[in-house]
Amino acid sequence: MKYVRLMILLLPVLLVTLACKSAPTASEEPPAESLTTPSQTITQPDQASLSALDQSVADLERLRQFAIDIEGPSWFPDQWDTAEAQYNEAKSKTRRDTPEQVKAAAAANNTAAASFQSLIDQSLPLYAQVREDQIISVREDALAAGIGDLAPDYLLMADKTVLEAQTKYEDKDYYGAIASAFQAVDMYEALVDGCTAYYVRQEIEDRDFIRYDPENFDRADEAGLSAIADYEAMDPESAKEKAEEARLRYNLVLNTGWQSYAAEKGAASADKRQEALKLKANVAVRSDFEAASRIFDQGNSAFKAEDYPAAADFFVDAESRFITIRGIAEQKRQAAENAIRKADEKMVESEANAEKAEAILGGGSL
Repeated sequence: MKYVRLMILLLPVLLVTLACKSAPTASEEPPAESLTTPSQTITQPDQASLSALDQSVADLERLRQFAIDIEGPSWFPDQWDTAEAQYNEAKSKTRRDTPEQVKAAAAANNTAAASFQSLIDQSLPLYAQVREDQIISVREDALAAGIGDLAPDYLLMADKTVLEAQTKYEDKDYYGAIASAFQAVDMYEALVDGCTAYYVRQEIEDRDFIRYDPENFDRADEAGLSAIADYEAMDPESAKEKAEEARLRYNLVLNTGWQSYAAEKGAASADKRQEALKLKANVAVRSDFEAASRIFDQGNSAFKAEDYPAAADFFVDAESRFITIRGIAEQKRQAAENAIRKADEKMVESEANAEKAEAILGGGSL
């Protein structure tokens, strides 16, 4: 009995001891494979997916820029807004840590790219038509300026550039086509300025106006020759600038020439008017003198308004009239002097005859 009681008393202690022995110690760690489950494994995107994503980004940027270059936003603003919203959405997907993120970013890029491509498909024919209309217009300007007669070979050079633009467009080299189209426009515009400059130069020579501004005339010649060299070297932009400079300088010479010429004719007309006045033409041929004076006044008004060609024309007309009027006044004056002289001669003769008659009546001898 005593042993039974002892066993009963020691049973809790034995149970606690056994429990402590069966439990793992605090320093023991569970097996490594129990820390990670298959669902927690992180997969990295492969290089092919990343490269495809980079390509989609580059394609999107290229299509967007081309849509801008052909003025897509102006042609179809609603489509542009839609594509631009998709573009901004694609740009916001910057994470590429997992295959899912890479896939989502590429899909967003492709969606925006498709919208820009649709916009391009609609805009490109309209943009091409604008370029074609511009080329036709400046070519007609060049023909109207006289390039067909003056330098047909230069016209042919510009026409060939247009054909190059058309070929590139058909080959879908759109940027090359655009560059050639603008080059052709510059060439035609250079031809317009060149023709205009040439014909102004001819007028300067025909009117002998070089003497009024020889410095600008020489500088215009230099610019014109340099423009021709640049055009032949297929640098139409520079040729256009220099041809325009030549045209502007020739026009300065022409304007200076007209101003100086008109001033000369105005002074000459004033001199002839004064000579007519000295001969009393305002009395002798009053109506003609007044008419010439009105034209002379019109010349002065035109000169003040800087309409020198008109002023020169008025002065030349007035000068011619004053010369004629002076001649008429001179003739009338000469006629009057002759009449007075003849009257005086007759008076002398009459006095002599009277003296003879008195002598006869007085019984004197002859």
